[in-house]
Amino acid sequence: MEGDSLWREVIDRKYGFEWGRWCSKEGRGSYGVCLWKYIREGWNIFEKHIKFEVGVSDRIRFWFDDWCCERPLNAVFLVVLSLVGNQQVAVSEVLCRADGVVHRNVILTRNAQDWELDEIAGFFSFLHSVKLGANGRDCMLWKHSGSNKFSVNSFYKVLTAQQHISFPWKSIWKVCVPSKVAFFSWTAALGKILTIDNLRKCVMIVMEWCFMCKKNGESIDNLFLCCEVAREFLGGILCRAGLSWVMPKRVVEVLACWNRHHNSSQLDEAWRMIPLCLMWCLWTERNDRCFNNRKRAVGDIWNFFVSSLFQWFSAIVLKGECSLSFCFLFSFLECNLVSHLVYFL
Repeated sequence: MEGDSLWREVIDRKYGFEWGRWCSKEGRGSYGVCLWKYIREGWNIFEKHIKFEVGVSDRIRFWFDDWCCERPLNAVFLVVLSLVGNQQVAVSEVLCRADGVVHRNVILTRNAQDWELDEIAGFFSFLHSVKLGANGRDCMLWKHSGSNKFSVNSFYKVLTAQQHISFPWKSIWKVCVPSKVAFFSWTAALGKILTIDNLRKCVMIVMEWCFMCKKNGESIDNLFLCCEVAREFLGGILCRAGLSWVMPKRVVEVLACWNRHHNSSQLDEAWRMIPLCLMWCLWTERNDRCFNNRKRAVGDIWNFFVSSLFQWFSAIVLKGECSLSFCFLFSFLECNLVSHLVYFL
């Protein structure tokens, strides 16, 4: 920590600082706070990956900072936390040093119940086992490096590891769909399309409901995966394909695992087109209902999906030619296929 640096003093003077002076307060002024405001928003993520080394211990919170265990004490001793009066105390106020001896200063606000005694006994046993370091400066340490020093590289690895899967860019940009559909699918996978929940995050006052099922709040994952209409389409496609699959919770996870190998590369290509085409058709129908007050029946939406899939596959993959694999793949869709096949054949 650069506690004595000039930039730190400027930030502290302009915005103030939180308990312990480990970070500044949030910028709430009417002007001149935009840049630091967005930098400060990252603290809530950053603080989950730090721990503290006790020195003087007057800048470390006893209950809410990670200073002696793998996690803060408020997550370990919940019962004891509910019994103490002042929860925002420093380590130095609970573990007081005097003439080289550490005194424990914990005051409970009421008598303990019988079922609370075991945790309280464990808490005081833990306190007596804690050994404090020398009377130096309190230090912030980075959990994800051997030297306990922060690095951008280690933080980036932590942030990307939280996604559990790599971004499925091949399932978007390597699929034979129109460019506008690929860009839309990429935006949806990133969680950036303007569904109701994203509009509300932009402080827009709109009713929180799904235009497709008119029941749940509208989010990207709900609209394309959890909504009754989306579930009916996805379930129908998987059932006709002879697949039994537990649907993931997120669009990006569906794109990452939507793979199936056939005897033909054309069949593989068409299979990869299905989720992107379905999302595009559901989004088109959603916008028609929202802005044009036009509503298709479920069967008409299905026909729209099949028709779009046929057109894209014929124009992009087959380049206007006919293929037996083309007829074989879509035979499981079972919806006005004869009229579509007559058109393309």
